[in-house]
Amino acid sequence: LGGFSGLGQGSSYDWLATLDTSSAGIFNASYTLGLSDADVGAASSRAAYSLILNLTGTVNELPNPAAQVGEVPEPTTFALLGLGLAGLGFSRRKKS
Repeated sequence: LGGFSGLGQGSSYDWLATLDTSSAGIFNASYTLGLSDADVGAASSRAAYSLILNLTGTVNELPNPAAQVGEVPEPTTFALLGLGLAGLGFSRRKKS
C-alpha cells in the first residue's frame, strides 16, 4: 500500500489488490492502516485510528480436461439415425 496525505472529508483513495493464480490454494493478507486527524490545532485534540483490511482469495485447481471430454459421436451416426427416423415417419404416413 502506498501512503497518502491531505485526504479531505468525503473523499477517497483507491488501492488495487491482485492475486497470483499460478498456484492453487487459499491466500490471505492483512494490512493495518494508521489514520489520524489533520495536523491542525493542539496535538492533544487529534485522534488516531486503525483500520485493518483482511483480504482472502481462493484459487481452485483446474479440472483435468481429459476427464471431462466424453466420446463424441461421429456426424455419420447422427445422419443415419435421422434418416431412420425420417423413414419411419414416411412409412406411417403411407399406411394411413
